[in-house]
Amino acid sequence: MEKRNQNISEFRQMVVGSVIICITASFVGLLFNMANPNRIPLDYKKIADPTATASDDNGFCEPIPIFSDEAFELFDAGDVTFFVDTREKDKFATGHIKGALNVPSEKAYPVYKSLKSKLPKDGIYIFYCNEGCDSSMEVAYFFCHNGFTDGNILVFEDGYEYWKEEGYPVE
Repeated sequence: MEKRNQNISEFRQMVVGSVIICITASFVGLLFNMANPNRIPLDYKKIADPTATASDDNGFCEPIPIFSDEAFELFDAGDVTFFVDTREKDKFATGHIKGALNVPSEKAYPVYKSLKSKLPKDGIYIFYCNEGCDSSMEVAYFFCHNGFTDGNILVFEDGYEYWKEEGYPVE
């Protein structure tokens, strides 16, 4: 009986040791991933389309925040500017910036996949939602990670409600 208890005790020590080794290895792996410039994205919303081409050597661009005056100037510029509403379909249906595309953040990949052949990679894209929301930045980063040009991905910080209050074109 004493031998059996000793075997059980040794088994427990091996299991605890193995768990400690696994946790330590995972932690070290995460630290190395964070330090690596070509890290593996841990946020599923920022995982790029595997068929996309990179916008630069790192496959990364940085969305640029803009405000109403600049957004309206770009709206007036015409054909090369695309407004992208990242709010849900029902909110988009109640009103949006004139000519805007609807790419809700929760459905970014399937909507992007259906639109990507129609969207010029060198176009100017202005992402918006309501003031203070994060979905416009999330979808902007998604486009950045899927081959769109650095400097052409903008986020309209004031949001749709401000645009509408200013009397700018809506539909």
